[in-house]
Amino acid sequence: MPPLTRLAAATLCATALAVPLAPALAQDGVEAVEATMIGNDGEPIGTVMFTGNDRWTVVRLAIMEGKVAPGWHGIHFHQVPDCSDPATFEASKGHVAHGTEIHGMLNPKGPHDGDLPNVHATETGAIDAEVSAPIGLAGLRASGAALVMHADPDDHTSQPIGGAGKRIGCAVLK
Repeated sequence: MPPLTRLAAATLCATALAVPLAPALAQDGVEAVEATMIGNDGEPIGTVMFTGNDRWTVVRLAIMEGKVAPGWHGIHFHQVPDCSDPATFEASKGHVAHGTEIHGMLNPKGPHDGDLPNVHATETGAIDAEVSAPIGLAGLRASGAALVMHADPDDHTSQPIGGAGKRIGCAVLK
């Protein structure tokens, strides 16, 4: 697949909950999962809705006012569905990377499957965003993943995380 089509959808969740779908969507192999994103204090800061099939994922992220700093924030899919250590969220390990690519949507040797576009928080610290990527929701659920939000934006080139800084939010996708 060309590098730009290998982007992964981003999601912020702490606990996953299957959401019933209309029969027509379920018949087409589309599923939806809602999750809660938690912050560094271990408390909920928002929700994430993952909708997808075996080849694509759409992620809707809603972060409550005052829960993150205004401005751009990097988000990535991480390898381990574990947000049990809210001070650092290091239990989620590194980015999902199913190939030999390295980090960075703009890196000539990237991107890997965990790379996602940045999201923007308003002046009040709220985020209402939707991102999508050609990575199957079914596969992400089968292997388990976490959506991690960072304090700073991802520059989409430098290693290992694009200078995105501290992990400030985490959601588990199961």
